[in-house]
Amino acid sequence: MNSDVGSSAVNEAAPGACTLVTSQQPSLISSAVWQQVEDDDGKLKFTCLVCNDGVARHSWHLPKHESSLIHQDALATRGTESASITMPDDPTEQELLASAANHLLFSIAHPEGPSELNPPPRAPAPFENQHWGLWDHDESLQIAPTFEQQQAANLAKSALASFAHSDSEGDSDWDAPPGAVPESDDASDDDNSEGIDVNGPPRKRMRTQNILGEDPFWYPWPDRIACTLDILMHLPRSVFSQRQLDLFLWLLRVNGVKDVPSVKTMQGVNEGLQQFYGVKKICYEGKLGHRYYVNDLGQIIAQELANPRVSNILSYYPEDSGVHLSEARQGQRWLNEINPELATPSIRLGHQDFFIFEPTMLKDGRICMPFRWFTRNGRFFGRCWKMESVWRDGEDFWRVDGSEISEVAQEDLLKTFPELEEDMRSFPNNYPFPRPSDIREFYDAELAKLLPWRYTNPVLGNQWRAKANGNLSKKWNAHNSFLFTAAGLPRTESQQEYNVHFLCTSNTAPPLEMLDGIVDQLETCQRDGIWAWDAARSEPVLVLPWVLAMLGDNPMQSELASHIGLRGRLFCRACWVSEVRGRSRKKAATADGSEGDDSSEGSDDEYGSGSQVDTGSEASVAGESPNPAAGGHERSQPSATQPVFDSLLARVKAFVKAGIPRKRSETIDILWSYFTSAQEIGTKTKILQTKTKTGIKDKFQNFFLDQLFDSYKNKRTQRTKEEALKAKAASLPQETLATINPVWRIRGLDAHSDTPVEILHVVLLGYLKYFWNDVMKNQLKKNSKKKEILAARLSSFDVSGLGLSPLPGHTLVKYAGSLVGRDYRAIAQVAPFVLYGLVTPECYETWVCLSKLVPLVWQPVIHDIDEHMFLLRTAKWTSAWFNKPKFHIIVHLPSHIRRLGPAMLFATEAFESFNAVIRAKSVHSNRQAPSRDIAQAFAQGNRVRHLLSGGFFPLSGLAGKGQEVPPPSAQSLSQSAWVQVGVGPQQLLHGIDGPTVISSYLGMKPRIHEYEGQCVGDSNPPRLYSALQSARHFPIPPPHLHPSSLLRTCESFALKHGGDRCRLNDFVVVEALNPQTGRPVHHVARTVEIIQDASPFGSSNPDAILLQAATLSSQQHNPYEMPYIQDGQYWILAKHKEVLCTVNVQHPCAINKCDTSGTRAVFQERKTSAELRSMVQHKPPFHVHVLNTAQMHDAQHLQQFRLHSMPLDADSILHSSTQALAAVRGQRQPQSHPRDATPPAASTSAPESQATTQPRPRPRRVQDLQRTV
Repeated sequence: MNSDVGSSAVNEAAPGACTLVTSQQPSLISSAVWQQVEDDDGKLKFTCLVCNDGVARHSWHLPKHESSLIHQDALATRGTESASITMPDDPTEQELLASAANHLLFSIAHPEGPSELNPPPRAPAPFENQHWGLWDHDESLQIAPTFEQQQAANLAKSALASFAHSDSEGDSDWDAPPGAVPESDDASDDDNSEGIDVNGPPRKRMRTQNILGEDPFWYPWPDRIACTLDILMHLPRSVFSQRQLDLFLWLLRVNGVKDVPSVKTMQGVNEGLQQFYGVKKICYEGKLGHRYYVNDLGQIIAQELANPRVSNILSYYPEDSGVHLSEARQGQRWLNEINPELATPSIRLGHQDFFIFEPTMLKDGRICMPFRWFTRNGRFFGRCWKMESVWRDGEDFWRVDGSEISEVAQEDLLKTFPELEEDMRSFPNNYPFPRPSDIREFYDAELAKLLPWRYTNPVLGNQWRAKANGNLSKKWNAHNSFLFTAAGLPRTESQQEYNVHFLCTSNTAPPLEMLDGIVDQLETCQRDGIWAWDAARSEPVLVLPWVLAMLGDNPMQSELASHIGLRGRLFCRACWVSEVRGRSRKKAATADGSEGDDSSEGSDDEYGSGSQVDTGSEASVAGESPNPAAGGHERSQPSATQPVFDSLLARVKAFVKAGIPRKRSETIDILWSYFTSAQEIGTKTKILQTKTKTGIKDKFQNFFLDQLFDSYKNKRTQRTKEEALKAKAASLPQETLATINPVWRIRGLDAHSDTPVEILHVVLLGYLKYFWNDVMKNQLKKNSKKKEILAARLSSFDVSGLGLSPLPGHTLVKYAGSLVGRDYRAIAQVAPFVLYGLVTPECYETWVCLSKLVPLVWQPVIHDIDEHMFLLRTAKWTSAWFNKPKFHIIVHLPSHIRRLGPAMLFATEAFESFNAVIRAKSVHSNRQAPSRDIAQAFAQGNRVRHLLSGGFFPLSGLAGKGQEVPPPSAQSLSQSAWVQVGVGPQQLLHGIDGPTVISSYLGMKPRIHEYEGQCVGDSNPPRLYSALQSARHFPIPPPHLHPSSLLRTCESFALKHGGDRCRLNDFVVVEALNPQTGRPVHHVARTVEIIQDASPFGSSNPDAILLQAATLSSQQHNPYEMPYIQDGQYWILAKHKEVLCTVNVQHPCAINKCDTSGTRAVFQERKTSAELRSMVQHKPPFHVHVLNTAQMHDAQHLQQFRLHSMPLDADSILHSSTQALAAVRGQRQPQSHPRDATPPAASTSAPESQATTQPRPRPRRVQDLQRTV
């Protein structure tokens, strides 16, 4: 609170202030101190104008508040004489002792000495400036406190805070007058979602106002019970309603637990903690008329930086990693494409801060202009424009040449802009070039012309230098489900639920309306920056957030990109490729002007929600189409006389490649043309036709267009229509971006190219789902015997190394139409081993192709991106791949991987699973205000997560209850004392035996490396090395093992990568040195023996692992197209860190003619039943295995062993596929089509006159196309 405002409030009586006498305490209430207010029930209360805390108090609480330390400090700070009715005329001995104790604690808490000593508590005016001689402060002497001093200071600060709040009004020990209502804890009644009696029976009241905590051990909670209850109430996946909490508190009371608070009391504690340490929720009145709440984006980001679990692993700069690609920071978008004005503006080398867009002097004497910083092999590099001095009209100045770009390493940087400017000012004769602040021109290479310098004020330099003083910015990845994660997190952490943050939700406001409020916050953060305390560097930083990508399923990404959806003719949001589907469509604009079915409403299927999965249905595809609304020409329509084959071939070739890319500027121009056209009478049908023609449809803009159309709907004359339309248009915003999708207001984001292919819905729930349904409904049909064989193969499948549970074969077969993403993930890895002999050869080849494609798509680390893209592009295509739009969307995946990193980084599985948390919050609310209640629940959960994670928060400078916390700045952050929670809350997370259950509920699981190498021993006694199997192959033990040491053998150990366990006889990938070349080589090997030192001082990790290397071969008859392996003669004694991963191997059943003659008992209610089911009976030989390269887990380690497909002739494949499609079409009667002269693909609908009496013919299946090939 600004002191001037506070002083004004004390010296002038505010409106409504009055003077009265209470019957219980006959004394004067000063209007300069108290303002009279009425609560919701009409009862008279008072608010303190001195403290300005916004708390309404009863009259009997006023004397107690006026004698409190908080009130006295507020009076002294503002230099205002108190009008207290209870202030004694002369100081007492107790008050002088309290003053001395207060100063003593303050001196311990601030050993460096305060700039201004606060007056002693309750001290009268003559003693206000009493100096107790506790400091002898010399500003020239700055000695950092020791660790013990700092801990003592923290305890003193906590005690001082407890002392300051010991007499607050909530701790009153005197009884209220008879009939008086106890003072409220300021928890609104509508928060009582269950309508329970939150006051409960009379009991000893907890000190709820002391939210800073009396006990430093449980700081900032008052005590153990308040801490544990607060945690219990706000766990993300264990949500308690207030009724359940009241029952739990009753359980504590009846079991003798003392001082158990009520629900109302806990609400007060939570409210105070949330105000000081939590994230606030912001209410928005949406432009479409809906109210919703959004959690403060800036505060969430600031919390993350103050969280050591997050700030220590964040990356702040893009990285040039060459062909290696594993993180988002290594993608081309962050490295090359993002606007430099949004990227990290500076690097710090020692005490020097080098900013972009500021002249920088190099060690060779050159002056350059850095415009982008990045890292390479752990060193900073800068991309710089050339600077050249220009002499014109007698003046010497700088010109920046944007056409010449060079890279400068960090060791080549010499002087920053301020240093160079100061040196030239002091020693002008030493520099034979213009002043660095005299920059006038910039040569734009793209426009090929000279422009005035615009990036900075050349005299002041980069704007962020003055604001940030060289601090770092963090990159954030905003998410369209209104969740977001930090893009700078490592890949292994970015998908963890712990790092997923909630922003908002609503059951009434559409997504784009809520996004409008989020973009408002983002614009503010980008304009002003976000001040935060960086726990990793222990200094204030200024955060500059920007959006890397928008994730989601296909309908949501189409909506974000103002696109018509998968059901439109221009079905691709990324390019202008078009398609004519294999069934008739409704018209784009019906007679009444409503839109047809060219849009998808909330379904990720091409044909909308509820449509039958059309496995293998035919579809014709069309070629590229430039933007029609931007002056281009529409795709040429084939004439009726053009051969069907040539037409289809052209469409198929266009379908399997990316078309002309859509651009942000084109879409904005088209949307603006909609708005301007709508301000003319009778343009509704024209606009609807243009939407179909361009594929651009903005649901956010439709709200304003409908208002314009409806404004003259009931008017009769042309004049009244024009007047009504003009009046409505005048009431709407006229700015270009004000009435269109708010995503186009996000700087540096193009929703067409920055909404990457979502592999969950495109791959797993896309064509894998189509093909599996095709197997069940078309390939196997009603053949129950084949289905039983398939179920038996699935149930018998060995899933070791895949990270899967045993497969429920009968469920995957019987309920094929109701499977989810994890089921299709399993099917993709096992299909080649279970489908052989059950489907047609063409179908089986398609599944073999998928087994090669899917691991590439889910490959977490890409060592050679060019090779990866080649393999992805040359996957074997069949005619079935060209039937649905999702098979075109996948062709954009290579460019998205190059720009944004591996596809795993923009998969949405983590956010899909987060829906369960959101649902839990909704279930345990009263559902009267879901947006507010859920936002509040997540904000409180964020607070608990931050505090228990060891996050830092300011000890001093906190606002009072009801006050707004002032916005932080570099000065306020530096001057505040930043502390963590006490020892007690930390012990709740980490017990003697390791992490507690609360850690797992909060998602604070130990890092994978914390488990690395942990062994599980076997039952054998310790032995000497000579008695082990390893001694037979390696008689001399490794140097770290003494021959006389006792060693134990183990059953398993934890791997370095992924946290999986390696057991005896498991096949693994091991990295060993080649004895001839000395270079590391990867082998597939079988685990034979795990050795560990048995001494009490030995490590918990294995000391050596005996492995038998396997030989890989490719047999002539290989239906799996995977390598065969068998034990070789080469042995390896490896360290546990050299074992990279376990791999999945299978018995070659297709070669050995294994059948399902075996049986197994069925378990029912966890007991063996008499029912038997078939299982696979393997046949010899048993020493040969198949390496399952379809494995998705640790796929990056297996791709080097996969068998490459034979080179494909794309023209031949497309030609034969088109021939099959044309042959099928040639057997049908062509019908006229309103949009295209070519016959419609697949089945046609009945004429309109018979549409209500004749059913729609069933679509053709993949089998029909395959049989014709």
